[in-house]
Amino acid sequence: MASISWKGGSGDWNSAAGWSGGVTPGAADSVTIAGAGAYTVTLYNTAQVANLTLNAPGALFYDAGALTVGGTLSLQGGTLDLAYGSLNGGTLAMAGGTLQASAGLLNAVAVQGALALNATKATLFVQGGLAMAGTGDVGAGTLARTGTYATLDCL
Repeated sequence: MASISWKGGSGDWNSAAGWSGGVTPGAADSVTIAGAGAYTVTLYNTAQVANLTLNAPGALFYDAGALTVGGTLSLQGGTLDLAYGSLNGGTLAMAGGTLQASAGLLNAVAVQGALALNATKATLFVQGGLAMAGTGDVGAGTLARTGTYATLDCL
């Protein structure tokens, strides 16, 4: 398992030039998107990683494809925008940052922490189960919805 980091600046997830070591992350890799400044990392295709940490206050990770995480996606800073893409499997650890979705999909994802849907006129679809650790009034865990017409649809 390799540890691969985004170099910074805006770019395409599937371009090896954007990653440390000049390789696109694979299924066994632990990936970090961190750093200063405002930039966007865009995923239009499919990708699979072991773990992903988003810890860049000004960064936008724009998923319009399908990202499969075998372990944990740790959202610590910045914005994870599922747009029209999907997050499949693994655990979404909400420790900070923002989750937004134009019409995104959570598919068989376990959530740790409060799941906050922060968007305007957005819908986050859940398919294949949504497990939430902790206590609250949506099964276990908590679900916060802010924004105009932000909805969570369980399919």
